[in-house]
Amino acid sequence: MSENKNNEEITEIFDEEVPANLVEGETIIPEEKFEEFKTAVDEVIKSKSVRETPTTDDVITAPVPDQVVPGLGPVADGVMGSSLVSKTEKPKVSVSKAKASDTDKVAIFSTKNVTWSEIGSKIYRGYNIVKPEIADKWLTKSFVRLATPEEVAKEFGL
Repeated sequence: MSENKNNEEITEIFDEEVPANLVEGETIIPEEKFEEFKTAVDEVIKSKSVRETPTTDDVITAPVPDQVVPGLGPVADGVMGSSLVSKTEKPKVSVSKAKASDTDKVAIFSTKNVTWSEIGSKIYRGYNIVKPEIADKWLTKSFVRLATPEEVAKEFGL
């Protein structure tokens, strides 16, 4: 109850409009500041009217592609951190692809997503490529079946 009463009192205080009144002859900006601002504004206006073409101070330029910019890079002892890199520099990514033979992978089809922690494997609804020993264990489940190469090719548009 006391909170509501306090809120009502505060609302009543702010609902009243009290106009600001200046004493007769009083100005908002002191006279010496007014003269100072007026001369500064006149100088700016005069300098703009004399100069018709923009100078290099008035032009915003785009960054040059070969510019060095802050980015992620090696700092010291292999530690990654903020460093300067060339904007045209492409990150070097090395991906080693292991060549797998067709005999060490088997395609299976599952009707649901399942994780089997005992064998340390997870399959998703649809076609899954797994090792033959893992496939043998999954094929014991009623929702998993062996997929033919033709099915897999048709599914992936090959």
